[in-house]
Amino acid sequence: MRVEFIIARRFAFSKQNRAFMHVINGFAIAGIAIGVATLIIVTSVMYGYKSYIVKKMLGVQSHLLIYPYDGTMLRDECDVKKVKSIKGVEHVSCVVQGQAMVTYNKNIDGVLIKGVDSEALEYCFKEGNFIRGSIVERKNDNTGAFFVVGDGIMRNALRDGTLRIKLTIPQFVETFLGIIPRSKSYQINDYFDSGMMDYNNSMIFMNIEDCRKLFGYSEKVITGIEIMVRDPLDISNIKAELEAFFKDKYAVLDWKKRNGHLIVALDAERTTMYIILSIIVIVATFNIFSGLMVMVQDKRREIAILRTIGMSKFSVMSIFLLCSIYIGMSGTVLGVIFGCIFAKNLHFIRAIVEELFDMTLFDPKIYVLTELPVELSLSSIASIALFSIVCSLFASLYPSLSIAKISPSTVLKDG
Repeated sequence: MRVEFIIARRFAFSKQNRAFMHVINGFAIAGIAIGVATLIIVTSVMYGYKSYIVKKMLGVQSHLLIYPYDGTMLRDECDVKKVKSIKGVEHVSCVVQGQAMVTYNKNIDGVLIKGVDSEALEYCFKEGNFIRGSIVERKNDNTGAFFVVGDGIMRNALRDGTLRIKLTIPQFVETFLGIIPRSKSYQINDYFDSGMMDYNNSMIFMNIEDCRKLFGYSEKVITGIEIMVRDPLDISNIKAELEAFFKDKYAVLDWKKRNGHLIVALDAERTTMYIILSIIVIVATFNIFSGLMVMVQDKRREIAILRTIGMSKFSVMSIFLLCSIYIGMSGTVLGVIFGCIFAKNLHFIRAIVEELFDMTLFDPKIYVLTELPVELSLSSIASIALFSIVCSLFASLYPSLSIAKISPSTVLKDG
């Protein structure tokens, strides 16, 4: 083992050091540990938040959407078969989609109605995109009719003491009373929980034939073709093949473009938080700087003796660089350990804090989600640890250069 490593370890952690040196080094290690742990916890929540939103969003939305420029189109079985034959496509469904107003509890809310067949609905439940909860037994009829609403819509309907809701669409019909908007009441069969409040409060699935009748479309008319692929993060090739096939007939829209503003906002928020919280680590390295400056003054005589017996300036600089790395690595390791433990048990800690202080730390009405997502990223943890060690190394540059300029003869002469 090189002598520089041994001396550096003794300078940094020796019990023979003065008490104030232990205090300074202890504060430096604690500051770095707190900064690293905070960065890991926050970035884990931010990564989990983004991953959770994307996962739930893709559970409700299609990965690719084919839609006409004029708003409606006729179902072309050949086109659907062509889409299903493309490599990487997992599921294809024809949809009729439109907006409506739902009336319950003397309130009116806007909802998105999606008409699909039973196979498409079962695919969502099978893939775990929704948590399903039956409230009544579905009628086994030949039509295969169903009316599935979000958890929020179902709860609002129950406040009226009924499982029937009235839908009103922006189309008008003439009656003997005058022109009135088209509306119809439906019995709720099932409900779902997508994990996102917006979808739970504003989305309804119904049989595609019933949806056509509601919006007044003729038979076999659809408003889009929804496509689910095996890897939603890599859809460029499939999208290009679809665009080449449909050309100017239909538009092809992927989920990234549909939700681009949200993804950019989440990335910007995570980057901003990372930069702000990195200041904690930078401030903590000032303790290393001050500690090494004190150590330079305290170890002048020892360094002068080492220089006298033949140690080079570079070796002396290496000792203080290694002291900084020892302190930085100690704080970094502690920060990584505590940060990972805290992030893994964040749900439990959150519940304890809410119980003790009678407060809500993560309100689903504000944060859209119904739970607090946490995702530890090895690459993120590694980058935080590396950043901490590099900052510690930079904090030691000036003390190392200053000690290398000391004249051994002058120090020994002054005693």
